[in-house]
Amino acid sequence: AAIDTFAGFHGFPLNPVVVDKKLKEKLQAAGKVDPAVFRKTYNVSAVPKTGKQNIQAIAQFQGQYVNDKNLADFCTKYDAGSDCKISKYIGKNEQNPGIESMLDVEYIMSLSNEAETWVYSYPNFDFCADLGTFGSDVTGESTFPYSISISYGSQKIDYCSKTITTRLSDDIP
Repeated sequence: AAIDTFAGFHGFPLNPVVVDKKLKEKLQAAGKVDPAVFRKTYNVSAVPKTGKQNIQAIAQFQGQYVNDKNLADFCTKYDAGSDCKISKYIGKNEQNPGIESMLDVEYIMSLSNEAETWVYSYPNFDFCADLGTFGSDVTGESTFPYSISISYGSQKIDYCSKTITTRLSDDIP
């Protein structure tokens, strides 16, 4: 197993931008972005199933969790033909939904053409150590996800200790 890219943004979030009232109203009137908008925009509905075992995953940290019922409700509302069941949980998953985890799993599943979906779960509030554990968990699997969504962490430079940063750089090819 190998991780091809381990990247992040630095210097975010950007300073707040003042949006004038008319622009704000126009943006709100534009509507919501749901899975159908993504499928249409990126022509995802035309992607055929490969017949191969495709695995995708999300990684959830710091008390964020996936709620199976909320996921089923989302799929019923936006994608009635999809199974929308998590195939495998690695780590502890409470049924208290977190915004980040729910968004990740809802949108990765709604665009995946029913790929098998795993959830890596790290409920502690030691993000840097948990990120190292996550890297070990992924590379320790004989079968592993080809696509993993992670939307956590600090945007501060040098947030993680030098020990963790070096480990992630050296241990994960």
